[in-house]
Amino acid sequence: MYPWLRGKNPKNMQPFPFPAAIPVIKDVPYPPNGEKACAFYTNSFGAAFKRQAEYQRKVLESLGYEVELVRTDNVDIFQREWNSMDPKTTTAVVISHCNGMSLIFEENSPTNAISAIGKNKKGATIPSINNLSGPEITALYLYACNAGIEELLAYKDTNVADAFRDLTNVDTVYAFDGSVGFGPATLFRTTFEPRLSHEQNYDQVFADFSIPESYGKSGASGLLKYDSEN
Repeated sequence: MYPWLRGKNPKNMQPFPFPAAIPVIKDVPYPPNGEKACAFYTNSFGAAFKRQAEYQRKVLESLGYEVELVRTDNVDIFQREWNSMDPKTTTAVVISHCNGMSLIFEENSPTNAISAIGKNKKGATIPSINNLSGPEITALYLYACNAGIEELLAYKDTNVADAFRDLTNVDTVYAFDGSVGFGPATLFRTTFEPRLSHEQNYDQVFADFSIPESYGKSGASGLLKYDSEN
C-alpha cells in the first residue's frame, strides 16, 4: 500500500495511476553495448552543472560510449538538440533544475522550461515534453530534483519522468523522488555521482501543486525506475 493510503479508506482516495515507478535499490548501470550517449546540462548562474555533466561523460566513456555534451540553457535549444540527436544515440542524461512537473533551464524561471502538461505552475502555456521526438532511447537518466516524485504522479496523473516515459521513442527513465545532490557534501569533491540530497525541497512540490494532506508526505524515495512494464 502506498504511504498516503495508510490509515485511510482506499475507496475514498484517488487510485495511484499505473504504470507506476519502482525503487532502484542499487546503483544503476548504464546499458551495455551502447554506441553513443548524449548528456544535456545547464551552465548558467544558479544552474551551473558543467562539472556534473563532465563527470557523467567520463563514466560513460569508461564504458565504451562516444559521448556528446550539450549545453542547454534555453528551452528552445533543448528542444532543438533533443530532436536532432544522432540516430545512434541510445542513452541520454539530463542535468538541470526541476520542480517535479517541468525541467527548468534557468534558475526560478517560469517560462524557460519544458513541462509534462504544457503549462507552468501559474497555468501559462510553455513547451510540452510530449512534443519531443528524437531517436530511440534505451535509457534516460533525469538528474533533476523531484523529476520522479511519486505523489505528484498520483495527484496530477503525471510528472516529468512519466511524461518522458510516455514518449514513443523512450524505453526506460530513471529519475529522483527527492532533491538531487552530486558527490559528497564537501567543497573539494573528486566525484559528482548523483545521489539523494540531504537538503530537500520535497515539500515545496506539495505546496506548488496543492497536493492535499490526504496524500500524506511519505518522504523522498530516491532514484526510481519508470518503464512501460510496471
